[in-house]
Amino acid sequence: MRRVPFPDLPRQLAVLVDLALDLRWTWSHEGDDLWRMVSPEAWEATRNPWTLLPDVSRQQFRRLTADPVFLAELERLVAVRRQYLSAPSCYGQTYPASALERVACFSLEFGLGEGLPLYAGGLGILAGDHLKTASDLGIP
Repeated sequence: MRRVPFPDLPRQLAVLVDLALDLRWTWSHEGDDLWRMVSPEAWEATRNPWTLLPDVSRQQFRRLTADPVFLAELERLVAVRRQYLSAPSCYGQTYPASALERVACFSLEFGLGEGLPLYAGGLGILAGDHLKTASDLGIP
């Protein structure tokens, strides 16, 4: 059985967990408005949806499930993410018969964005840029 990280999260909003765990938010700011709607103060303080979600009250989650503007934005972002993940990638088109299933990248630091401070300097930023590029190219 899969553990629910946020037990107060209504089933209708469960996809917020997937959006928060998809680190694409560190370089694609398309979802910033959605996270700001969830909790403006927490978003401005952290810029990190994963650290924001545990602090959202049950009442706020309930309000969001009744907010048509929020639900429309959530639906839009889910569709954008689905399209991003399913679109033909540069890697897949260039190497359609590749046996490569996964690439692992090991580093002591990854500079993905200010909301995820796992870096100290230039090499961390470079490692983060490699991850972002691999994602955008569709490298598994």
